[in-house]
Amino acid sequence: MIKLVNLMESMSRGGTIKDSFYNIANTADEVDGENLGIDTYPIRVQRLGSSADGKSNEEIKITFGPGDKDYFSIYDYKFGEDPTSEENYQEEYDFSLGLPTGNADTAKRYAMKLGFKVEGMPKSNAEMGDDELEDYYLNLDNVDETIDENVDGGVEFFKRIAFKK
Repeated sequence: MIKLVNLMESMSRGGTIKDSFYNIANTADEVDGENLGIDTYPIRVQRLGSSADGKSNEEIKITFGPGDKDYFSIYDYKFGEDPTSEENYQEEYDFSLGLPTGNADTAKRYAMKLGFKVEGMPKSNAEMGDDELEDYYLNLDNVDETIDENVDGGVEFFKRIAFKK
C-alpha cells in the first residue's frame, strides 16, 4: 500500500492524448507483451479501472522498462461522462498523460513511440523518416558497443544520460 501511494505521488499530468478510448485501448492491446521497451524490455499494460474518488473512469498504465519510473499512464479526468461507455467509446476526448517525476521526457517519448497521439510532440511517427525517428528516439539498443566501458560507467551510463536529451 505504501509503495502504491509513493508511486501515485511521484506522477503528474504531463500531456494530453486526444483520441477515443477505443483507439487508446486498441493501441495498448497491440503493444502489450511486445519487446519495444528499453533494451527490448517487454511492454506491460495494466488496466487499473476507475479511481476511488470517481474522478476517473479508466486508467491504463504502460510500463516500458525495468525501473520504478519507466512507465506512463493514460486516464480520463473529470469528463462528466464515461468515455468507455457504449455511447462514448469512439468519441475523441482529451485524455491525460500521467508521467513519473524525474523521467517525464523519456516516458512522453515512449508514449509517442508506442503509437499514442501525444499533443505537442513535434511530429507523429508517420510524418518522420527512418533517420529522423532514430534520432528522435535515440535508438539506444543499437549504440556502438565500442564506447569505452571504463569511462563513467561506459555504455549503460551513456544510455541513461543520452535518452534524457
